[in-house]
Order: sequence, then C-alpha cells, then structure tokens
Amino acid sequence: MSQANSKVASIYQRRDFSLDAARAILMLLGIVFHGASAYSRAGEWVVTDPHGNPFFDLLRQALHLFRLPAFFWISGYFFALTMGRSNSMAQLGRRLLRLVIPLIVTWITFNVAQEWLVARFTHGTPRYPVPVGHLWFLVDLTVLTLVAAAAMHLPGFVTRWLTWPFGFRLTVPRLLLILTVYTTVIMLAVRASGVGFIPLAHMTSVARLATYLPFFAAGIAMYHLPDVRHVFLQIPAWLMVLALPVGVVAQSFRRDHGLVAELAAPTESLMIWICIAVVLQQFYRFVRRESWSVKLLNDSCYSIYLFHHAIMVVLVFVLLSFPLPAVAKFFVVCLVSFAAAAALHVLGVRRSPLLRLLFNGILPRRPVSSQRVPADGHVEVGPVDEGLELPHPIRPVHASRP
Repeated sequence: MSQANSKVASIYQRRDFSLDAARAILMLLGIVFHGASAYSRAGEWVVTDPHGNPFFDLLRQALHLFRLPAFFWISGYFFALTMGRSNSMAQLGRRLLRLVIPLIVTWITFNVAQEWLVARFTHGTPRYPVPVGHLWFLVDLTVLTLVAAAAMHLPGFVTRWLTWPFGFRLTVPRLLLILTVYTTVIMLAVRASGVGFIPLAHMTSVARLATYLPFFAAGIAMYHLPDVRHVFLQIPAWLMVLALPVGVVAQSFRRDHGLVAELAAPTESLMIWICIAVVLQQFYRFVRRESWSVKLLNDSCYSIYLFHHAIMVVLVFVLLSFPLPAVAKFFVVCLVSFAAAAALHVLGVRRSPLLRLLFNGILPRRPVSSQRVPADGHVEVGPVDEGLELPHPIRPVHASRP
C-alpha cells in the first residue's frame, strides 16, 4: 500500500462519524418540518392545506426549537476543524464553494421553477426577485463563515476576553447559564442597535444572523475547548423531555409584548442549549462507527434537502383536492419528496461530476494515490465537508457518569 493510501486508511479509522450522522439527520428533518408546516393550522408555508391538524403545529415548533441551532453548532465545529489545518485559506475557499455554488444554482433552477408553478396553481404572478426560500441557511452560513474567518485575525486579548467565563471550574448549570447569557446579550445588542430587521440584499437580516451566531460560535469555541465541550455533553438526557415543551411554550409567549415576552426569550434560549447538548450526546452514544446507512445519508443529504422543497410544493398542491386526512397526506408528501429527491441525487448528482459541482459544490477529486500527503497527515477523505477526523475526540457520554 502506498504512503498516501496507508495514511488515508489510518485517518479514516480515526474519523468520528457521529457528527456526520447528526448533520445528515438534522438536515433531512427539514423535510418533516416543511411537511408539518404545510399541514399545520398556522398557514405560514408556501402552500397550506385548509384541513390542517393542530398536531403539526406542535411538531413544527418542536423541530424549530433545536434542529437548526444544533445544525449551526455542528457547522461551527466543522469550521474550526477545517481552519485548524495547514493552508487554511485554501480550506476556506473550498468551504465557501460548498455553500455558494449550490445556493446559486438551486436558487436559479428549482426555486425559479417552484415560483412559476406556485403562480400557475394560484393564478397569480411570480415574485421577482425569486425568494431564496429554504436556502436561507446557506446564505447565513456563508456570512457567518466569512465573519468567523475575519475574527481569526482579532488580537489575542479579544479572544481571551470573550472566552474568560469558560476559564472557571465549569459545572453543567454554570455552563448553561453562561451560554444563555451570551445568547441573550447578543440578541439585546441587536435590538438596541435598531438595524436588526433591515434586510441585507433581501436575503437575510442582522437579527436572523444574530439568532444563529451564538450556536455557530459555540461550535467553534467547543472545538478549541474540549473540556468545555465535555461538560456540555454531560447535560442529562432526561432534561430534553422538559426542555421541548417548555421551549415550545416560550416560543408562543415571545410573540407577545411586555415582561412575559422578555422572560420568555432567555427561557427559550436555555431550552435550546439543553436540546442541542442532548441531541449531540445521543448521536455520540448510538453512532460510533460508520455504517452503509450513515455513509449513504451523509453523501446524499445535501442534495435531498436542496431538491425536496419544490417537489413537496407540487405534491401538496396535487393532494389538496383529495379527501384524505392531514396525517395521511403528510406521510405521503414527506415520503414521496424524500424518495424523489434521493433518486435525483443517486441517478444524477452522484454520477455526474458537473452536477456534483453545481449542487454539492464538490470539485472533481484526484485519485488518492496521486495526492500529496501533508506533513500533518490531514487528507481529504469524505464526500461531505473536508474530512471529519477529530484531534480532540469527544468522549461518549454514559448515563452512569456523574
């Protein structure tokens, strides 16, 4: 076996597949979230069935509480992992390609087609510019990635000042308090600035970026502070049983005004941090090695998420006239959307280097044997992100631990 192949095999064995699985499942839960939105009573999606079920309002709110915050935490962690390698600017460029190219291509193809179809179904006029819709998270990830890359050049004393609370002896309650205070302070600062809800190029806003900044930043920080990360993953799993309903209730109160709404915001933040920790903890507990299913989901989840939205919109419209219960329609829409999007990936994106570049942002790879192996041993081995070997492995959390 060549030196390159032997090093790749060694690194491959050291990879931690838990975050691979977590990211894939959190992304695919977007199908469930959008399906629940279509059949909820809130009527806040592109198209909604008038015979919705209130159960889907609760499901939608529960998923909204933890899915994207956990996803942004993982994204921040992977950013730190990537930028910790040699030739970090090249790694940053590849990471931005993974975000920007699929964003633009899906926007001008699937989103434009979806907007035209919605206009046809509703006898309306297409909106221009076409909204980014479900691709908004790629916009925010791109902005946060650039901000984080710029922050790497801040003076050392600024970084020490931002992380000094983590220097004390941490316990689970103390860490949760610190994280909740950080989140609340960021949101209050944005509100006080008066620019929070000014649209940025009609694609995002300062308020929305500030909503997910704490989770992205925490992922970066906990990559560099393994002891803090270990305490974070010690949060008891049973707390999520309490955190989900309390967080959902806090979400509803945040729409009001006055003291109750102000108290609901930090309460919701605390519940979100608990949910993130427990979700990550469970993936580290149950996904300890790569399986064919994890590998398949990891390879296809990006494409499936990009494609499913337009497919789901068409299916919801088609089923409007069918006298089926909302629950039955929900399962049909979710399963068919998943299957159709997965088929597009397997039959198209996976087989075509051009489509893989356009919809996954992955440049054609050279054969492993021809790659130059860096001195630090880091070799790109995974189809998603930039390889996930962890220099500070996260220890599995067991229920018996104090």
